[in-house]
Amino acid sequence: MSKLLNIIAESPFESLERHMDLSCQCAHMLAPFMQAGLLADWAKAKQIELQISELESQCDAIKQNMRASLHKGLYLPVSRVEVLGLIKAQDKIPNLSEDVAGLMLGRKMLIPRELEVGFLQLLEQALTTCDMAREAVVELSAFFASGFGGNISDVLEKMIKKINHMEHITDTCEISARSGLFRIEASLDPINVMFLYKIIGLVGSVADAAESVSDKIALLLAQ
Repeated sequence: MSKLLNIIAESPFESLERHMDLSCQCAHMLAPFMQAGLLADWAKAKQIELQISELESQCDAIKQNMRASLHKGLYLPVSRVEVLGLIKAQDKIPNLSEDVAGLMLGRKMLIPRELEVGFLQLLEQALTTCDMAREAVVELSAFFASGFGGNISDVLEKMIKKINHMEHITDTCEISARSGLFRIEASLDPINVMFLYKIIGLVGSVADAAESVSDKIALLLAQ
């Protein structure tokens, strides 16, 4: 009986929810981090960067635990490989967030005043896309808990379409931010320009990672 319970009782979906929640918390720490950076308050930025690193470590721990616990004897209604693919996609969000904070703090990068509005719009849109992906993961868990209820499936499909649309808007914000940087790059230090383009790309990639999460959810639904 204990072996039977071990096979059917363990579910990865609560862990997926917890991992995605922490991933989004990690990404949202970039907002106060950026505000500290705009004020050149590097002591405050360092405190926030440490919080981002701690959240990223917690995400890693959940990911590693899931990889160890999803043994072949565990009964799942979907492919074990696809579940692991989903948490791998989710894990890109905290990893990218840590990369952004680490790079900016390490170089004490200042965002030029001319780019502040566009840059913050890009970050806000990326975070909004992450939040929608988190909601989709919660709905996915509810979908399997409900025994594949049709209404939840429809909700998830609509969410996936919305996430794709929101990621497209983020792409537009990223293009705008790059264009703004291009207009003033001649007046900036070339090395700083190179890293500013890098930061813009990394923030945009946070939304790409959220879209990748929705793509993995779509694969799970298709099964």
